[in-house]
Amino acid sequence: MGQGQWFALALVVGWVGCAQGLTPDQVDARLQLRTDALPDSAPMPMPDAMQPPDAPPGPDAQPPDAMAPCTGGQVNPQNGHCYQVFSVAQAWNAAQAACQALVPSEHLATLTSASEHAFVVGLAGTSTDWWIGLTNQANPAVFAWVTGEPLVFTNWEAGDPNHGAGACARLKGLAGGLWADAGCADLHGYVCERD
Repeated sequence: MGQGQWFALALVVGWVGCAQGLTPDQVDARLQLRTDALPDSAPMPMPDAMQPPDAPPGPDAQPPDAMAPCTGGQVNPQNGHCYQVFSVAQAWNAAQAACQALVPSEHLATLTSASEHAFVVGLAGTSTDWWIGLTNQANPAVFAWVTGEPLVFTNWEAGDPNHGAGACARLKGLAGGLWADAGCADLHGYVCERD
């Protein structure tokens, strides 16, 4: 007998037994008689609401943030990702930490295609510079996305990257969204993304 069947039977027999004034031992005896008479069958899963706390989620369960709304941001219809623009000037590492502190967690935007880039530039605007999730802090010879995605699309301004080691990338709003590297301690607004 499956957990769900046992629970349902115990609930019904216990309730009926209490209503009839039976003692707990008499309810247990009735319950044993009922379960012995049932044929063995495939266990019936318990509804998620009745799962013990340490039980794995049911087959239709979604991760906690899978259905979270894009509050305060905008969803890109081409990839379904949520983007939020923050105008408070931060150093690059502080901006990345601020994105990660959001609930659910986000990261500095990773612009992996021309269409995603155009969406973010349209969302962020062209009045200032914005940090994105591209840096060479881990390896001065290679710029990499914070997510580890391959760097297949770039939109560097002519002559960039040129800052050297420990640089971070930003969208240059006044340059129409071209990218430029800068010292990661520089202060800029930033764009967060949730996949």
